[in-house]
Amino acid sequence: MSSITHTEANAQTQAEPILEIRDLITEIRVPGRALRPVEIEHLVVPRGQVVGIVGESGSGKSMTAYSILNIFPTAAAHIHSGSILLDGVDMVSAHENERVKIRGNKVGMVFQDYALSFNPVITVGNQLMEQLLTHGRHENAKAKVLSVLDEVGLSAEVFSRYPHELSGGMLQRVGIASALVCDPPLIVADEPTTALDVTVQAQILELLKRIQKERNLSILLITHDLGIVAEICDLVYVMYVGQIVEHGTVHKIFKSPSHPYTQGLLQGASSVQSVGTHEIRVAIQGSIPGLTEIPSGCRFHDRCPHTMDICRSKQPGFYEVDGLMAACWLHDAEHSHG
Repeated sequence: MSSITHTEANAQTQAEPILEIRDLITEIRVPGRALRPVEIEHLVVPRGQVVGIVGESGSGKSMTAYSILNIFPTAAAHIHSGSILLDGVDMVSAHENERVKIRGNKVGMVFQDYALSFNPVITVGNQLMEQLLTHGRHENAKAKVLSVLDEVGLSAEVFSRYPHELSGGMLQRVGIASALVCDPPLIVADEPTTALDVTVQAQILELLKRIQKERNLSILLITHDLGIVAEICDLVYVMYVGQIVEHGTVHKIFKSPSHPYTQGLLQGASSVQSVGTHEIRVAIQGSIPGLTEIPSGCRFHDRCPHTMDICRSKQPGFYEVDGLMAACWLHDAEHSHG
């Protein structure tokens, strides 16, 4: 097994990308230092495919989503370096005016909990129309909103309803309509079913699958739920303490994971068969370190059952292992146990 470049790996696994991240570092300023919740060397979302980012809470998944849109929940966060090519435009170097045009037109965002996202004193329809008008789409705006509401399984009367009048499942459907209303080719969905009960989770997942196929959308799905990954994704990136540690097709990841962290996640999942019953129950010793206590070398070494001396001192590169890319010294011929 030999280390190969990401360019070579891309040629093996991807179509033309709608999103390509390279050498991305996102920082959060705190007194006396800057923490780095995201350090992604390379991540690609091919056109027309669903790509998952999976990992424990605190692994940097949501901050990756915020980085893509260059919108952060705190003013202390910013992109330090790297590139985020979204349909050919670099969201890092682009002027904010250009980024405003891209958000909605090129990428839509589906959040965890829309009960906190919508303005409570403006009707759902008017909030969706406002998105169209912001992007200069004045013609037939109301008809477009009604069409998208129908697409996500909501009746026309929802147009005139206020957010507090809708159930959690209905609000999440409105959230998906909000992401779709300007017809972007890419949707970033950050834990889109977490706040919902099991039955509604399954309905929302089926809705996303249907819309993805009908529109030939690209979706970047951020989740801690391995069952959702198995159900909807084509490719998956496994994230640990801000870094990608393994990536490849969903089939190969679930059949023969190569990184000890991925193996632990899969062993800790109670099921990958039915939606809502398989949140990660990590069968891994210890807990994920905070950003102020990141270990040297491989960030997983203090929880890994296969740790070697080099793991404690030097970060591994990526190695191709049966079609997967894994950042682990176990797959280096010189340092492997054999």
